[in-house]
Amino acid sequence: MKDNFLLKNLIAHRGVFDNNKIPENSLRSFKEAIKGDYIIEFDIHLTKDNEIIVFHDAFLDRMTNKKGYVKDYTLKELTSIKLLNTNYHIPSLDEVLDLINGKVPILIELKHDVKGFMLPKLLLERLKTYKGEVAIQSFDTFLVSYFRFHKNPYLRGLLINQYRFLPFKIFLSKPDFLSVNKKLYNKIKKYKNKRLILSWTMKSKDDVLKYKDKYDNLICNINDCK
Repeated sequence: MKDNFLLKNLIAHRGVFDNNKIPENSLRSFKEAIKGDYIIEFDIHLTKDNEIIVFHDAFLDRMTNKKGYVKDYTLKELTSIKLLNTNYHIPSLDEVLDLINGKVPILIELKHDVKGFMLPKLLLERLKTYKGEVAIQSFDTFLVSYFRFHKNPYLRGLLINQYRFLPFKIFLSKPDFLSVNKKLYNKIKKYKNKRLILSWTMKSKDDVLKYKDKYDNLICNINDCK
């Protein structure tokens, strides 16, 4: 566990952003994370035309001036949309991987607003040519399990927001690590020393101080935790 690349530094939640001049999950936010040598966490969705973009929400409303589901737009349409009131656009997965290019480890969260296994399938195909340290994670046990049953070198993590059914989910997906809501420590601490446990989302210095000794590493809103 000590040599696990997910322990190299704090994990930058959606890059290093302020959602003012630098939007989350933007190319600029990832450039800032690379400058700080942080591990980068980002989110991916499947588009209407079966491409992959980097964006957190299932809806466009919060981060853009558009409305509707991400899954109802094509790659070309999405990458032309600006983030907040900036000139930064929603990036494709290709743009993000080309930018990071192995400079720091990455932690990719697969969103599950589209049914089926097209997203993990396409991700595995794209990662074949990527030279860098990669881990994947998802709240969807079946998406995590896909990586278990399809040969690949990537660490897989199960995102946890509640304890319910956790033993079954672990049995099914056999994750390399758990990525848990910070408030669940008392319920999941029995899994310590059995597998790596990350925690999210740290939103202040106090959060970091409170949880740094409880978990193996922390997923942080970096600007709020400095």
